[in-house]
Amino acid sequence: MVNIYTLTLAPSLDSATQTPQIYPEGKLRCTSPIFEPGGGGINVARAITFLGGQATAIFPIGGATGRHLVELLQTEHVPVESVDTQEWTRQNLHVHVDASGEQYRFVMPGATLHQDELQKLQDKVTHIPTGSLLVISGSLPPGVSLEAFVALIKAAQQQGLRLIIDSSGDALAAALEIGHIELVKPNQKELSALVQRELVQPDDVRNAAQEIIRSGKAHRVVVSLGAQGGIGRRCEQLRAGCSSSN
Repeated sequence: MVNIYTLTLAPSLDSATQTPQIYPEGKLRCTSPIFEPGGGGINVARAITFLGGQATAIFPIGGATGRHLVELLQTEHVPVESVDTQEWTRQNLHVHVDASGEQYRFVMPGATLHQDELQKLQDKVTHIPTGSLLVISGSLPPGVSLEAFVALIKAAQQQGLRLIIDSSGDALAAALEIGHIELVKPNQKELSALVQRELVQPDDVRNAAQEIIRSGKAHRVVVSLGAQGGIGRRCEQLRAGCSSSN
């Protein structure tokens, strides 16, 4: 069985509460908050664990919020490899308004990662057993440049890891420029930006995904379409073939 690891560079402690209604200035009485682990790779590891598998979550932690995050994951029996940081782990807030049924999601910036802290995370990645699957998911926090992100991905590939990248914007584009990513998961808008044209019909999405694969940038592409589901393409489906992996 393949070993699975996840890397989250901007984890969060997510808190959720409810209030009868929302208005400016006055005090809004809320219910006791519910806390959950947050962050792309962390949620991947949680889902795999919930389904009976095992995935080790690698991420930075800082302060009381970071310790609370680790405690929650331990309660869910998710294996953790963490790196201590100077800054506290961010805490996001989700507020459900009873009167309207609306939800407000207040998302804080990720804690700044200093160079030595990022290096410790990269060291953990380069000690993952060769042939393992590494899921890098979530946004880049302050302190992590595109160049540093690219260096991290290259170090993982040199270790012989198979990479799944679930990011967006410049980070996703930079990862694909390295090439030979096992799987990427853009949404329709992100894929449109990658191929630099509008994607309207399902065939447009399929063709764009196939372009990414034929170029050797990724072996599999899964495009999320919101409420419409998703479209997946893989190298083996293409009649014309695709670039070989490293």
